[in-house]
Amino acid sequence: MRIKKIPMTRKDVADVIEQFLSGAGGEWDWDDFISIPLEDLDLDQIRRTCAQLPELYPAVTRSVYCGEQGIEVLRSILKDLQAQSARIRLP
Repeated sequence: MRIKKIPMTRKDVADVIEQFLSGAGGEWDWDDFISIPLEDLDLDQIRRTCAQLPELYPAVTRSVYCGEQGIEVLRSILKDLQAQSARIRLP
């Protein structure tokens, strides 16, 4: 049985990360994002990186996803995705 891969754009991935960082996402949005492979291989690598952050940068308390270094990685990924999306829209 093949796992269905989700089609997402850079903007879609940036939106999910931004919502996660701001706490505005739905209850299962982040879990869905890190759990379901994406069609675009580059974006899927970002998804996998996001999923590994708790292991790479453990949280100091149970109430947060990962440590502060992991949050900085998310912010950096978000910034890069937003910049890429802006370049793609330029004529």
